[in-house]
Amino acid sequence: MNLKIRDGQLTLGSVFKLVAISWACFGVIVIGGLFLLMLLIGLASGSMSVNGDMVQGRGAVLVAMIPMVILLPIVVAIQALIFGGFVTIGAALYRQRRALSITVETTVRSEQP
Repeated sequence: MNLKIRDGQLTLGSVFKLVAISWACFGVIVIGGLFLLMLLIGLASGSMSVNGDMVQGRGAVLVAMIPMVILLPIVVAIQALIFGGFVTIGAALYRQRRALSITVETTVRSEQP
């Protein structure tokens, strides 16, 4: 990821990119993990409660999970855009009062023989 710095400050586009991509990765890992856990429990037990109705059978459980498969990436992407936008607006308001300065620290790696 290429973060841009202008006049010693991180650009707002870079702030948005950093937050949106990190939020999307977090959402896919956590929400996707919960989805896989629900799917495995549903397949192992062969039954699942969907909107208050019990669904019996592994095939029916898989069919009941289709909306989640479709909506999971859409919801995560929308949350990443909204959360990234909020943090970017916050950074823009903060930048009005104080500078978002960047400090570059370099570390030297020791060469192993």
